[in-house]
Amino acid sequence: MKIKNILAVTAIAAGAFASMANANHRGDHYGPSRAVPTYYITARVVDVRPLYRWVRHNSPRRDCRYERVVHEHHHKKDSTGATVLGGVIGGALGNRIGRNKSRGRRNSLTALGMVVGGSIARNNHRRNNPGHTDTHVETRRVCRRVNNFHEERRFQGYRVVYRVRGRNYTMRTRRDPGNRVRLRVTARPVL
Repeated sequence: MKIKNILAVTAIAAGAFASMANANHRGDHYGPSRAVPTYYITARVVDVRPLYRWVRHNSPRRDCRYERVVHEHHHKKDSTGATVLGGVIGGALGNRIGRNKSRGRRNSLTALGMVVGGSIARNNHRRNNPGHTDTHVETRRVCRRVNNFHEERRFQGYRVVYRVRGRNYTMRTRRDPGNRVRLRVTARPVL
């Protein structure tokens, strides 16, 4: 009887070791290997909607046109000659008036005549000769940057609603999955 018990215990132990080795090989055992069982299921798609996003773009461009620009240059008549001539005449008159006076008084009257004569001649010349204005018209190209904003709708993917065991779940995909979606399920124990 003892031999039968030993054989039974040995058979049970061998079966337990074989079952543990098989469980480790399949990844069903949560022992040292930490393998998590993974399998795939197919779920029915309930709703598929495309997702879009509005994006604003700026495409700047150069806007060029031709403009007329008027340049004016005002030229005054030169009054230097008239001032010098008036000074000479005024000096001569001052010298003539101071002819019978002392030398110092005669020189001061001559200088005063030069200043007054030059000033009168210059003012008279400017009043009678206002000068002239040159007008020059130039056409030039003027460019400026113009912002050109536009919006466009960009595709983002699909919002997919699928059903598993009576409950609806949502996910986003880049492609339309069709009527069915394949899901990877990982079983973890709840401790």
